[in-house]
Amino acid sequence: MEKKRKTRGITLIALIITIIVMLILVAVTVQITINGGIFEKAGEAVGKTKAAIENESNLDIDDLVHETITGITVEQVEDENPGELETEGDENTFIINSIEDLLFFAKDVTDGNNYENKTVKLGLDLDFASNKSYVNPKSTDYEEYGYTNQEGKDLKTLLTTGEGFKPIGITTNEEGYRDKSFKGTFDGNGKIINNLYINKTLEDNKNDFRVGLFGNNYGTIENLGLNNCNISATLTTNGINTVMNGGIAGVNYKIIDSCFACGNLSTIGEESAKVCVGSLAGNCSGDAKISNCYSNTKLYATNINGNIVIGGMTGNSGQNGNIENCYSIGKIGVSCNSNDNLCWVGGVIGGSNSQNAIINNCYNISDIYFEGDFGSIVVGGVVGYFKNSNMNNCHNKGIISLNVKVSRTKVVGQIAGCNYGSGKIKDCSYLNNGTYKDVGHNDGVHAEKQIEAIEKESEMSNILDIIGEKFKEGKNGYPILSWQEE
Repeated sequence: MEKKRKTRGITLIALIITIIVMLILVAVTVQITINGGIFEKAGEAVGKTKAAIENESNLDIDDLVHETITGITVEQVEDENPGELETEGDENTFIINSIEDLLFFAKDVTDGNNYENKTVKLGLDLDFASNKSYVNPKSTDYEEYGYTNQEGKDLKTLLTTGEGFKPIGITTNEEGYRDKSFKGTFDGNGKIINNLYINKTLEDNKNDFRVGLFGNNYGTIENLGLNNCNISATLTTNGINTVMNGGIAGVNYKIIDSCFACGNLSTIGEESAKVCVGSLAGNCSGDAKISNCYSNTKLYATNINGNIVIGGMTGNSGQNGNIENCYSIGKIGVSCNSNDNLCWVGGVIGGSNSQNAIINNCYNISDIYFEGDFGSIVVGGVVGYFKNSNMNNCHNKGIISLNVKVSRTKVVGQIAGCNYGSGKIKDCSYLNNGTYKDVGHNDGVHAEKQIEAIEKESEMSNILDIIGEKFKEGKNGYPILSWQEE
């Protein structure tokens, strides 16, 4: 009798446990259903992540990490008078021998010394992240260079965190800005500036915002390399202003020659701000010229309601402007969620919308990726919007990927998105992947095109044969500037 009572007790306990387990399972099942399927969403997330990795389509700014040029070492600076530029020769040539000298030069231009008819040269490679490039990296006496004293930050920390480096010259187009912009010759002297870091935000309803090593260039910048630059620019406005972001200059009005930029540039327009961005210059205005240059960058642009113009070398090419003997490699990403905005995107130039602009001997290997909702997009492997200009001997191997909804116009071409007006495209080619035709929209009356679709990558023109004698083959298979061989 006692044995039967024990058996019944055990059976009752087992039944209670079973009921509890079943209730837990029901609760979990309900919770999964309420959440839209946790396991299902987890599977979708893994799938999306895998697809993003395979397609290299993740536009998260934090993931835009650039593989820098390796093997660059900097020597310890020996500058007895930091913050004072030494002269050379006829005393119209000034030498930058340390980070402190560069900071002085930047503020001197901003204060109104535009160095017209003078030359400024880099005396050696500089690295913002290396103690060797500073006379005193631990200094806190940086107010003399125009920086606000920040308790607890030494000079090197100040320049590599927070807002980072203040560009050379003024960064807006407020009254008198031309006299506070560089007008001389900046000779990089075959030297490289490493780890330039800029992270600037401006709220302005009257002026444009220009960000880069130089805010504006009204002179000549030559023989200079930027390695692992990280430049971020954000403009908030309810006016019609533009944020212009470029590695060498926010806006180039004159000449950039024999330069390169490697790194990451991200540009954000908030409220109604427009965006214009390129690896070498955000915008080229007037008869500006970029020649014998290359970029190896990841560009990212986004805004809320304004337009976007973005290109591997420059966002926009102005009237009579020239882009010659250049190539671009990397990634160009555009993200937006506005049915009102317009985007021009190109592997070399976002838009050329002026009479007589010339694009000669250029090569694009940059991939272009869109995501989000757009009003209109015009995308080209070399140039997005091409009007009344001339393109000769330009080639594209980059891939264009669109993950977008477009409410008005979508025009995509392997060489140009749109060839309009009297635009002439001659002796150009692209690697045919069967996705898009040569020109998204050709005017058909005045515009001309002479474009060849190449079926095999091995049959594409060699980059060195296109971009000219100022380049040599680099160790990674892509051309470098001849002065880099040293």
